[in-house]
Amino acid sequence: DQPAGVLARFDAQTNSPVRSVAVRPGLRRVIVSHGMVWLLGEIDGVLTRVDPQSSRAETDIIAGEPHKRGFLGALIGGDAGFYTGACVTHEAAFVADHRANTGLFKFGQPEATIARVSLHDERAATPRPVGRWPMAPVEFGGWIWLTALNDRGRQGLVRIDSVTGHVAGEHPLPRDRPYFPTSSVTLVAGETAMWAGSDGFLQRIEFVESGQ
Repeated sequence: DQPAGVLARFDAQTNSPVRSVAVRPGLRRVIVSHGMVWLLGEIDGVLTRVDPQSSRAETDIIAGEPHKRGFLGALIGGDAGFYTGACVTHEAAFVADHRANTGLFKFGQPEATIARVSLHDERAATPRPVGRWPMAPVEFGGWIWLTALNDRGRQGLVRIDSVTGHVAGEHPLPRDRPYFPTSSVTLVAGETAMWAGSDGFLQRIEFVESGQ
């Protein structure tokens, strides 16, 4: 059995821990959104909401089917995988999942999905394919965005409709180039632009009215 985890709160000025709360094992992804803190189970796909004032875990939401094996299993292939990240809006959570069925060096079928989970009735919509090796999604400009490998083995942006959870478009990164499948491109959303960082470089992605 895995030991219980700990979520720590730090003082932004002193960088010192000021409070901690025990959480269940397997919670490795931290999402801060709209005044709440969420934790995502990497293997079981369960979102846990933590009240930042009371430091208590309040709500568990099942975002998808649990995996039998984690990151190493996803590299090998078979019935394995892990949840790579999530973002939470006022209405829903969007959870990215890498479910391996071919292994690291076989690129036959899409292995990654994103699912919209309503915060009102806690129901998950049908997961939508988004490519392979998705990274944590972000909310920006009224859309949900994430990076994933396309069929040519290149990292690109995937745009998700925040209301329906459907894939609304796929777009190349400004400096599109081949990546090793385990390379990660992290998105950060600002007020007027997104930033994509990977392998020692940082790109600014401008927002245009069409959402592309």
